[in-house]
Amino acid sequence: MEYSSDKNNMISKLTVNGCQIQLVTSYGEVVEKITALMEAKHDLYDLVISEQLQPILNPSLDSNHSNDMPKRFIGVSEAYAGILDTGSLVLLSSEKQRTAINFLSEIHIIILSSQRLIRDKNALWELMKSEKVEMPRAVNIISGPSRTADIEQTIQIGAHGPCELIVTLFEQ
Repeated sequence: MEYSSDKNNMISKLTVNGCQIQLVTSYGEVVEKITALMEAKHDLYDLVISEQLQPILNPSLDSNHSNDMPKRFIGVSEAYAGILDTGSLVLLSSEKQRTAINFLSEIHIIILSSQRLIRDKNALWELMKSEKVEMPRAVNIISGPSRTADIEQTIQIGAHGPCELIVTLFEQ
């Protein structure tokens, strides 16, 4: 698989979908980006990191550890894969990755490995089968910040989820 052209295709589709893109090569850079965002938002938000990322990110970042979600928060989770033909991110629910982050955070940061780019949804099921991933309670396929035009046919951002979606593309 040719990752550089796939990566550029994914970046293009995510941008069209309304996502912000950050390119990183280390978890240290991820911490720097999150810290800068928290400072730019003047500490208006709490930080909630999915449990699967806490061993990596939490020693450097102060995040909410309670089971209750704060009122306003920036959520950080990790994508299982990225779907190239739609520019979508796949998040699998688990005890260590709660789906509440996907829907309740005002700003959602999703870390995606450039090694996890797949061609389409059919390839997703093939990948899960080849990796012997048990079907989770929820498979969320996210293509950008939440939006709707139900209200007087005017686009509303953040109607059913995050107002901002930041994709941190991790080049390993």
